[in-house]
Amino acid sequence: MYHVEPSEWVGLAAYHCTDSAGRWIQSIEKRLKHIEWPDFCKAVHDRFDRDQHELLLRQLFHIR
Repeated sequence: MYHVEPSEWVGLAAYHCTDSAGRWIQSIEKRLKHIEWPDFCKAVHDRFDRDQHELLLRQLFHIR
């Protein structure tokens, strides 16, 4: 709906992060000033994909 310049994507995405994502964003806040969108996407994937995978494995092993 809105045209947002690609140079603003990282900051806008970071602004909308909450809970564990928000805490993670705070921990890498200094790096965000110099990170490009593809690198930001990879960082998010690297950080949270692993957690989701581990959660699903724990759920799988607890099925009775």
